[in-house]
Amino acid sequence: MPPAIPLLNVPSSSQIGDSLRRAAARLRTGVCTLAFWIAVVLPAAYLPVLVGPSLLSIPTPTATDQSLALLGLLVLHGLCIVLGHEHRPRSRRGRCGPVAR
Repeated sequence: MPPAIPLLNVPSSSQIGDSLRRAAARLRTGVCTLAFWIAVVLPAAYLPVLVGPSLLSIPTPTATDQSLALLGLLVLHGLCIVLGHEHRPRSRRGRCGPVAR
C-alpha cells in the first residue's frame, strides 16, 4: 500500500485577507511613526543649510543650490507632516489614526 499523502494546511481566503490587513496596518503605523519623528527632527537641518557652508569653511554653494536644498527640505518636511500627523506617541500601541474616545 502506498504511503498516505499528508494534507496541506492551506489558509482560507479570509485568513489571507486578515493577514494582509494586519500587515498593511503595521506598515501604515511604521510609515506614520517614521514620518512623525522625521518631521520633528528635520527643522534642525534648516540652519546648517542656510549658514553651514560659511561655518564649515567649505566652498560656498551658489544661491540656486542653497535655495534648491532649502526648498527640498521644506517639501520633505511638509510631506512628513502630512504622513505623520496621525501618530500618537503616547498611545498604548503607538498606533496611527484617530484617537479612540
